[in-house]
Amino acid sequence: MIRAARAVLLIVAAHLAGFAFAVAAAPVHAALRPTLVAPPPVDVPAAYWEHLHTLPTDPRLAAALVALGHSLALLVPALLGAGVLGLWLAGRAVDADGRIAAWAAPTLALGLACSAVFTGSLIISGWFVWAVWGPGEPPLPLRGAGWDRHLILPTLVLGLRAPAQLAQLGATLLAREAQAPFVIAARSRGMPEWRIRRHVARTVAAPLVMALAATAHLMLAELVIVEAMFAWPGLGAMLADALAPARLSDAPPAAGYLAPPVVALAAALLVALGLVIDGLAAVIARRLDPRMVR
Repeated sequence: MIRAARAVLLIVAAHLAGFAFAVAAAPVHAALRPTLVAPPPVDVPAAYWEHLHTLPTDPRLAAALVALGHSLALLVPALLGAGVLGLWLAGRAVDADGRIAAWAAPTLALGLACSAVFTGSLIISGWFVWAVWGPGEPPLPLRGAGWDRHLILPTLVLGLRAPAQLAQLGATLLAREAQAPFVIAARSRGMPEWRIRRHVARTVAAPLVMALAATAHLMLAELVIVEAMFAWPGLGAMLADALAPARLSDAPPAAGYLAPPVVALAAALLVALGLVIDGLAAVIARRLDPRMVR
């Protein structure tokens, strides 16, 4: 009950902070761009209270929920793929005696270096090279949304670094547990290797679930970059449009730029999504390992 109340308070605080930030930043932005008209002074408590009263019928709430669905369409497959690939790499990197393979360190270091900015820029550059000098049109679309091939490139960029993070932690845990006294004793008594690996896997499962949750938080932060790169209409793109001004000083800002309800809704939904991820990870980890602190 206390955790639920704390989560609600965090969501409300994020919502209020986003609203107040947009109100405070609007006159500063107008002062830096002479072509814009400075907004009138706003009483933040009164404006926020009015926003809460009109929130259920505000069309921007429905738009934010639709954007949340689009972001989940990227986040869920990227997270699942990262979990499967990371666990497979961790298992391949450690042998039965707990020795880590020589290829693991450079391979995982390369994966950790593949941030969303670097990977996305590389893929976009390759796409344009193919479009100009390739044998035909690129096989995958670069921008736009759709429940088809449009999902592939942004999902790939969003989830490319996460398997290396999970594999690095998983290999370290597996190597440590493979040399634990209970493993050595079980092997000396002739226990089948598959049963030993099953016990070792159960021991390291809970920390890996929590690591997967931490990876999901990193993906949430990178949603802003990935969705802006590939014009994917999710929460990240909504927040980027609301916070990033136009490139040209005389260009008009986007419709939702520094709109307090838009910034507030995007911030609150992202915080709520992070709290849901933490809650699910904690429940699963406690089921896997009851010794974890509640």
